[in-house]
Amino acid sequence: MTPRPLRLAVKLITRLGERAFAAVLVVVSLIIPRSPRIWAFGSWYGQRFADNPKYFFLHCASQEQQRVHAVWLSMSSTVVRRIRALGFPAYHRLSPKGLWYALRAGVYIFDCRVMDVSSVASSGALKVNLWHGVPLKKIERDIAQANNALAQANHGSPLVRAANKVLRPQLSERYDYILGTSRATCERLAGAFGVPTSQVINGGYPRTDVLLSGDDGARFRMPEEERVIEQCRAYRREGTRVLFYMPTFRDWRNNADRVIPIDWKALDALLLAHGGALFCKLHPNDQARLPDLAGLSRVHLVPSTVDPYPVLRHTDALISDYSSIFFDYLLLDRPLVFYPYDLDDYRKYSRALYDDYDSVTPGPKAYDVDGLQRTLTALLSSYDQHASRYAAERAAVRNRFYEHVDDGASSRLFDALRDRTAA
Repeated sequence: MTPRPLRLAVKLITRLGERAFAAVLVVVSLIIPRSPRIWAFGSWYGQRFADNPKYFFLHCASQEQQRVHAVWLSMSSTVVRRIRALGFPAYHRLSPKGLWYALRAGVYIFDCRVMDVSSVASSGALKVNLWHGVPLKKIERDIAQANNALAQANHGSPLVRAANKVLRPQLSERYDYILGTSRATCERLAGAFGVPTSQVINGGYPRTDVLLSGDDGARFRMPEEERVIEQCRAYRREGTRVLFYMPTFRDWRNNADRVIPIDWKALDALLLAHGGALFCKLHPNDQARLPDLAGLSRVHLVPSTVDPYPVLRHTDALISDYSSIFFDYLLLDRPLVFYPYDLDDYRKYSRALYDDYDSVTPGPKAYDVDGLQRTLTALLSSYDQHASRYAAERAAVRNRFYEHVDDGASSRLFDALRDRTAA
């Protein structure tokens, strides 16, 4: 076994080498000319092929290849292989071609930070943050919880802010454009990211195109997504209502000791008795512990690698809490159930909310295990009545947060960026 001092020395030398290499790339990125025709995409810190960048990339790579050259850069070899299997260009961002495209791309498109594509090779690129949802919980510069890293980076003491600019510059980086879905969301995002509203493109989210399109994107789906969709289809063919449970993560107590308060066996029995099935998918950042669900017949755990958007159109209702997924689900105009079992703690320790919770959540709320059982029993027992009861509320919230209810978000975004890069 290698002695600990030697391991530390090797680690230090490696880190210093990485920093030196990064510094060289920063300088090189200022010299090499960028092409406005090359658009480099990335998502979730370079680790996933997901969300708005995924769907906008598929649009550009398959429909706009004569006008732009879209490439995906990732730190994950699995992601690179997945995209190449679809017939599109993808490279590990530390490979020679990956570095070349990071330095040559005139446009960076991502959903978290510039590092989704490449932070050290980004100088001079147009930076477009598509974000990952209509915000209900406060984000970026609007986060006030003192223990939150973003709050410290943006609102801490001058010394803390200066230290963060050196050690974690990604927490206060600026973007050329942000993507919104309505006037209300554009104003909210402008404030959260500290940009004028003129830098927020009101075009809608590319990831929602698949919810409303006549083309369900089957050619782009992974086998595990196809399996979940076929399960949903099979249930619906036999008249079983398919429910999808997607809670968000917690900043506070986000660890394996946190247990979601659900009596899974009782829920399974309820679903069997009332003609329902439930698919559960946790947020990728959620560390909550789930019990072994293998013995249940109507409750199914969806793998973290499954993209939920192709699945949602094959469901009958969504159960959530503070996740932005429920805003997108409004485009389908199907029932919503909310399970904010820790609402007070969430607002106090995780995130404050932009809106009064009840005013933007058009559906029944359950706050404990028994309440959830009663709510789901009522939903499954009288689905049509439940759907119509909250229809006006769903429409009101949808009209506030979505200006476009169609499958044209990718096309609008492409046109907007082409206009801006041609200017």
